[in-house]
Amino acid sequence: MLAVEPAEQGYNASYIYCDEETMYIARDQMKLLEGRLPQKEDEVVVSRYFLSNYGADAGIGEKVMLSTESFHGEYTVTGIMEGYKEKEVNGTSILLSKEALKGWSGYDPADYRAYVHFKNEQQMDETELTARSREIAKEYQLEMPVMNLSYMKFYKQPVNVSMLALVAGIAVLVIIGGYVVIQSIFRISINDKIQSYGQLRTIGTTPKQIRSIVKKEGRFLGWAGIGIGILLGCAAGFALFSRGFNLLFYAAAIVLTALLGRFMVSIAIRRPVKIAAGKEIELILCDLELPDGTAMELFHTLRRVAGMFQMKNPPVRLLPFFILTESNDLATEYEYRHEGVNDYITAPGEYPGADPAGSVFCGMKSLYI
Repeated sequence: MLAVEPAEQGYNASYIYCDEETMYIARDQMKLLEGRLPQKEDEVVVSRYFLSNYGADAGIGEKVMLSTESFHGEYTVTGIMEGYKEKEVNGTSILLSKEALKGWSGYDPADYRAYVHFKNEQQMDETELTARSREIAKEYQLEMPVMNLSYMKFYKQPVNVSMLALVAGIAVLVIIGGYVVIQSIFRISINDKIQSYGQLRTIGTTPKQIRSIVKKEGRFLGWAGIGIGILLGCAAGFALFSRGFNLLFYAAAIVLTALLGRFMVSIAIRRPVKIAAGKEIELILCDLELPDGTAMELFHTLRRVAGMFQMKNPPVRLLPFFILTESNDLATEYEYRHEGVNDYITAPGEYPGADPAGSVFCGMKSLYI
């Protein structure tokens, strides 16, 4: 940093000179978003905050006005960088060229900061870092560096097992909570549609096909929820922590979230799928007269719907259709047998599922063989 000077517009300007290597080392504080570093004396790199508040939203190649004691006049913008908490401190960073540095009245070639970046610093302890830093200082005839041992101890401290256990515990609670919520939602959905699934069973849909239908619905809703959740999470994360946005990290987090969400959905819908499939229906018993039609109409409707359903979901097992009635009219019996009912049973008196107004009874395997 060269100097911090107040500007006529009311902000504090922090003038900095650094090359590409220094920009890389200081990337957590300064990040070049577009353009290039300044090369000529009248070129600068400024932040978005500066351009929107004091630079009339100028772009790369356009002029901005600087109005401080050491640097004033028009400068050409060669790059735009991301600043750090400029609004909070009422200040902005401005990168100057080496030519501008040499022309500065306060320029002193012996006054500088040296940054050293160790590629394998994670494998080095504080003793090695101190020794290596002093070797570099001696090699380049620099002042002996003062080591911040407190920072090193904090930076190199071992992993906090208690903190990891806390994070793992929270993650487990989130997974369990997600499992319970997803299963509850699907149970409610299944209960609302249980009559529809029963109707599908009456046309011969097998339990396996019911399970397949419910699983497809679960996967569709699961992926939709996962997608919406990921988009909202990324948007919130970027809005709250824009400086920490890392594309590779977010991509890995998205993949991990999608896989975990898919696993939770597949586990959570198992029980609702079993409920939807229900028990095995073996046959249909039907009176001749029903409250809203006849057994013949119901028989043809079931067969027609079964045929339509079989075109998209083969195979469909047609359930045996029995007529169970007190009427012993032979002409009626002949008509029904001719149309394809499996059996026509004459049984005087009451029978399971009978209703004075007529009924349809789906027999379970345990009742009718």
